[in-house]
Amino acid sequence: MTSSEWYGRIVSSGRLPLLTEEGVHLWTWEQAVDRDALSLLESELSQDEWRRVRRYASNRISRRFIVRRGMLRRILGLYLKLPPRQVELYYNDHGKPLLAANCSPPLQFNLSDSGALVALAVGSGHPLGIDIEQLRPLPDRFALAESHLTAPELEQFLESDISTRNIIFFRSWTRREAISKAEGRGLGPITAPFLLRDSERHSPPATRSASFPRSQDTRLHDLILPDGWVGTLAAHRKISKIEYIDYAASGSSLVGKRMTGSK
Repeated sequence: MTSSEWYGRIVSSGRLPLLTEEGVHLWTWEQAVDRDALSLLESELSQDEWRRVRRYASNRISRRFIVRRGMLRRILGLYLKLPPRQVELYYNDHGKPLLAANCSPPLQFNLSDSGALVALAVGSGHPLGIDIEQLRPLPDRFALAESHLTAPELEQFLESDISTRNIIFFRSWTRREAISKAEGRGLGPITAPFLLRDSERHSPPATRSASFPRSQDTRLHDLILPDGWVGTLAAHRKISKIEYIDYAASGSSLVGKRMTGSK
């Protein structure tokens, strides 16, 4: 992988890296923010989002929703050149948030969070799915593996060192979730084989080819994430470049660090 680092402010005037048909921007941030940043993010939510906030039973869950949705609106607003509150979101039948069909540019996005980390994939034109998981102990890992892994994956799981079994399990899980989210539905039975095509330049080597049912050819990419997390990006087209932008909320600006993974 070749990489370059970039430090600076990505502000509403729009210092975004170029988004191409074969590229994806992968934004990551932490769910914990200070009071000032939280107050600004609160002001960017829609009335419908505030109704959701009020239904949450705990302050921790509601704060995390505010941070996820407020930052999502900020980022999409940069691409669309709109204030965050003017970004129009709707939901499909399975609850996946989408942008209005007539938005310009025609953006696709998908969001995932696990533990303290949030990841957002933004692309152009074709649906995307992303899932991340924080590595954590699995008390019933053998029963879970037998229930959720395909035969080749289970074989690899059982043959692997104990220290890598959780990674194998969670990586396989993120692949299923990413596929389901790219297709705009919940995780459930998949009905046709998929092809695993990890890019050597910005993905670690794939696990043994797993073939489990799904509906159309999907390309999967293992993501570069902070230590302790694994993740997968699913797309129905070739992805030649993933640009990673790690950022935090700071006042009305986004302070970011950028790394480019190119094929």
